[in-house]
Amino acid sequence: MKKLLFLSISILTMLAFASCSSDDDEAPALGANVQVTVKNLLGTPQKGTTVYMYKDKAIDDNTESANADRQVVTDENGVATFKLNFTELNILESQTSLYFAVFYTIGDTEGVKGTAAVTVKRNDAKQVELQIPI
Repeated sequence: MKKLLFLSISILTMLAFASCSSDDDEAPALGANVQVTVKNLLGTPQKGTTVYMYKDKAIDDNTESANADRQVVTDENGVATFKLNFTELNILESQTSLYFAVFYTIGDTEGVKGTAAVTVKRNDAKQVELQIPI
């Protein structure tokens, strides 16, 4: 009887592992996708702009780009797509606030050029616009 129980548990364990697969095209089951569109004051999309993401940390004058949790460069349409995995970001809650920023650099000084924020839940697909000066 013990052998039968052990064999059943072993088979169920193998089936559980065999049924798990990885597909890079799908959104993470415990994540979210956020598209940040960067535009200037005239509404022109800004391609080639680095967008920095921070989790649960509002952006202020002391925020540095080096402390970002993620960064993505905008495409030709001014869109930076963040494919987020909550587990990798150590987000345990079912929803979280994300903050995005674009920075400027003058000499050795870095400053915030524009910000945006969004609250996302697991499996969300959100879009947010971040406006920067010309």
